[in-house]
Amino acid sequence: MALLGFIRRWHLRDHVSLREISKRLGISRNTVRRYLRAETVEPAYADRRSPTSLDKYAFKLSAWLKTEATKSRKQRRTLKQMHIDLCSLGYEGSYDRVAAFARQWKVDQLERVNSASKSTQIRHPEAEMTVCEAWEIERPHLLPVGQGFDGFVEHTKRVSPTCLVTFERNRYSVPASFANRPISLRVYASRLAFVAEGRLIAEHARVFNRDNGAGKTIFNWRHYLAVLQRKPGALRNGAPFAELPVAFKELQAILMKRQGGDREMVEVLALVLFHDEQTVLSAVESALKSGAPSKQTILNILSRLLDGTPAPKIDAPQALSLKVEPQADIGRYDRLRKQGGNYAA
Repeated sequence: MALLGFIRRWHLRDHVSLREISKRLGISRNTVRRYLRAETVEPAYADRRSPTSLDKYAFKLSAWLKTEATKSRKQRRTLKQMHIDLCSLGYEGSYDRVAAFARQWKVDQLERVNSASKSTQIRHPEAEMTVCEAWEIERPHLLPVGQGFDGFVEHTKRVSPTCLVTFERNRYSVPASFANRPISLRVYASRLAFVAEGRLIAEHARVFNRDNGAGKTIFNWRHYLAVLQRKPGALRNGAPFAELPVAFKELQAILMKRQGGDREMVEVLALVLFHDEQTVLSAVESALKSGAPSKQTILNILSRLLDGTPAPKIDAPQALSLKVEPQADIGRYDRLRKQGGNYAA
């Protein structure tokens, strides 16, 4: 269609000669003249199909493909085996021609099924009704589906000393207690489950690499809390702790300026191992708002959040008054002196 546009624009608007147009486009002048006279919108060409050496074997190959499609995957012949069998019958063509024929055959079969399902109802092979009608009759009598099928592919992996498991060039973290130990990796379509000692120890969203570059490392900072308790200094530049929640990062920036702040921050993070993470975060946020964030403040707020009762309010008067007024009596010192003893010391 773009070619016709060039021809008409050059000839009708720019007044370019037929010879020049044919020279520019590399086509004959008769072709240019025919397009202009017929006012063709889009050239239509007849389907061109060159005969191949596979044509006389097409019927046999189609029959083989239909037969093999009904077999199980392990019992099915491969295309290479079919190519060898055709060669024994006299076929002299290449394997690529056979593979291309098989691909087109599958596409044709799929289109035939789709067109049949859209145009007419597929008849049931053993009853005088359609498949859809048979399904509607049988459906009320079917048993409900029980437990869903847990479909996964399982691999045995060994955890690295840095608590990472490699899969498809990506590295995923697991709890530090399983370092240098074998575990089971269950691969699902969109997630990875790590199992050891009969229980789920970690779970990550599956990451797909669209290129052949270096893989990614997916950390979960909670997996490294046991390491922090032995090495609090790892909290400063450790890669797993770059994705801490915002409240934890603000608290870390304050505590790191104090002596022993590393250890105090590690003890705050360790609260996640024993309490709900959102509850601990709420306690940290409240401590930050109070203006005096510390481990003791966070523990105090956390205990109140866990109890579910707010702190009691103290009703104090505006001005405090003493019930017993102090009296100036210097005679008390004389009485102490008479009692003896080194009280002044």
